[in-house]
Amino acid sequence: MKTTAKTNEVTRSGVTQEGSFQIKATGKAFKILSDGLYSDKILAVIRELSCNAYDAHVAAGNPEVPFEVHLPNELEPFFSVKDFGIGLDNEGVTHLYTTYFESTKGDSNDFIGALGLGSKSPFSYVDSFTITSRFHGTQRLYTAFIAENGVPSIALMGSEPTDEVNGLEVSMPVRQEDFRRFEEKAERALFYFKYRPNVIGNREFEINETSYLLEGDNWKIRELSHDLPRHARQPVALQGNVAYPLREDAIPGITKEESAVLDLPIEIHFAIGDLEVAASRESLSYDPRTVKNIREVLATASRMITQSIQDQITNCKTLWSAKLRFLELLNDNGHIHSFLRSVQGTYKVNLQWQGHDLKDGANVPLSKPRFCKSITIDLYQNSYGKGGYKVRSNSGGSHKATDYAIHPHRETSFYIDDLPSGGIARVRNHLSKKSGTNGHLLRHAEIKSDPKKALRDMRALIKQIGSPEIIYTSSLDKPVRTQRISSVSLFTWTGFRRSQYGYGERPPLERDNWDEEKLDTSEIQADVDENGNTIYFVDLKFFSILDSTGKKYDSEILDEILRYARQLNIFKGTVLGLRPAAKKLFLAEGVDLVNIIDYIKGYLEKNIGSITSNYQQTEEANRFMRMLNILAGNWDRKEARDRLIRALPDTHSSKVFWNKIEGAQVDDYDHESWSRLIDIYKVEIESKDPDLMAREWIEEWKALIEAEPIFKILDLYSIDQEKVEIVVSYLKEK
Repeated sequence: MKTTAKTNEVTRSGVTQEGSFQIKATGKAFKILSDGLYSDKILAVIRELSCNAYDAHVAAGNPEVPFEVHLPNELEPFFSVKDFGIGLDNEGVTHLYTTYFESTKGDSNDFIGALGLGSKSPFSYVDSFTITSRFHGTQRLYTAFIAENGVPSIALMGSEPTDEVNGLEVSMPVRQEDFRRFEEKAERALFYFKYRPNVIGNREFEINETSYLLEGDNWKIRELSHDLPRHARQPVALQGNVAYPLREDAIPGITKEESAVLDLPIEIHFAIGDLEVAASRESLSYDPRTVKNIREVLATASRMITQSIQDQITNCKTLWSAKLRFLELLNDNGHIHSFLRSVQGTYKVNLQWQGHDLKDGANVPLSKPRFCKSITIDLYQNSYGKGGYKVRSNSGGSHKATDYAIHPHRETSFYIDDLPSGGIARVRNHLSKKSGTNGHLLRHAEIKSDPKKALRDMRALIKQIGSPEIIYTSSLDKPVRTQRISSVSLFTWTGFRRSQYGYGERPPLERDNWDEEKLDTSEIQADVDENGNTIYFVDLKFFSILDSTGKKYDSEILDEILRYARQLNIFKGTVLGLRPAAKKLFLAEGVDLVNIIDYIKGYLEKNIGSITSNYQQTEEANRFMRMLNILAGNWDRKEARDRLIRALPDTHSSKVFWNKIEGAQVDDYDHESWSRLIDIYKVEIESKDPDLMAREWIEEWKALIEAEPIFKILDLYSIDQEKVEIVVSYLKEK
């Protein structure tokens, strides 16, 4: 951006000595220019680096190509901006980053930058950052850092060949507590970019698209939707992708009409160079030239906004559409109403459509001509309530047209009942397919006796309303009457609740173990689409739990089955309780229903071979260890025992014996869970008496101890290394 240099005429008289002011290059001076310049440091870094990237693309002749912004995350805790512009050679990088107020853009209004400060903005957040320059096949890595004396420095860390296009990438580390702030500030900094960058590193990041209520050559009034960010609800001057707040108190001599524009959520576009900005680029510099340019645009915008509102109403084809547009302008953006009141005395605002006044409101109070006495108007609302969207008649029932006022709304349909019977059912069926809409049904008392007169009267009333589009009930499909289940109860198992309740409280009931949800048939399909084609369930009779054979299971037993099955990784999912109606609907959708009680039992029976083997070995080893302390001393203390056994030679009979015992215990085998499931399901397993094998092992160990009497000097509750060495040395010599 071209900067304006002020030229002063100076008259000197009697000067004996003259000197120029200078800036001393100290750490304090650089800190003021890098750190003290910005009030919002995170926003400044994102804005300045992004503007530089855009300028690089302009210089390369490809401004529409998006640059790349990386937001920090847990795995990649850094922020970076990467452009695909012209790049810089070694001299260009070192000169640009070591010289404050040095810029290559000060002679052209094609670029946003001009002051030579934005490239150093990372120093406002960190003490060091990296620059990667890709230039004509060579990639160079630099580190910019604050040296010991507080003065910024830059160091070339290395270079290598590259086949990437020219460009720069600036990267800096981000503290974890600032991840969220970088996301919020990036949305604000990038909101007004004409060509938005590709943002990576955060899948949830998005910039909402803006809708505009009114637009002119160089101004746009935004719709105040619920998702419009707060910063976009204020008037801003937009110059070179950067939005500057417009402050009324900083504009001397502003008129009432110009001020009214600043009450709107308006963005006013200025060419680069029209406005002087502060060095921080956080605000405008309200010098006389900038104020003059702002006031000229405000005055023009004030006239054009008024004319645009008038044109939009005048160009409507019907009174009804004019009323709709009038309400949209006033209701969707309350600032428009305030603006019109402010400029009413200056500009002639004629809020009329072909003689019909709109400024006092858009309701349509129906007059009382003779033909209205025979017309009844029914209001139907397709609104959301218990069980979803349903078509309901208004609480007041039907109204005579003479007592009715219609409030225009774009989601309103008008129906004329030209059938002797069945029209109401067709309207309700038609509205049921349009969620969130209203319908006005006009019915005439003489539709059977004098249908021509009835239609003529109802069409006349429609014209009085403002000629909205109408739908004849005869053109609507007849509702298809089918017997179907409209909704079912779906229960999700939440776990068994034990009887722990205080005085005066009721004990938990079977229903307390389930979460209930009402679903209609369309939601059944949605649930199937979300969860896949297999659903695990139990049959419910009231709240009694059944398997496929009809056998009942207590809630506490089901809780045990699911808990042990999850511990053993047999099953990890959600279990539903289905009554016959819900089960029928799921089967009709082609869902594979699997009774979880039968599923786990089938798993046990299918894998009974490996389960039996592991069960037998672990049970024998457990029985042996329980007997060991009672029958053969304190050798069940594994830690103490292992210290001795590890010191023995691998071929020693005692070590061979204990390796055999250890091998009998299956790794990661949850003996308790398997035992309980086998017991619940009464699964038969073939096994020999585990006590018999355990006793055989005990006798074998006793024989080993008797064969080595020196073992008896060891107290396994306090085995010390010296005694172990004595025993080991003895056995080795032996």
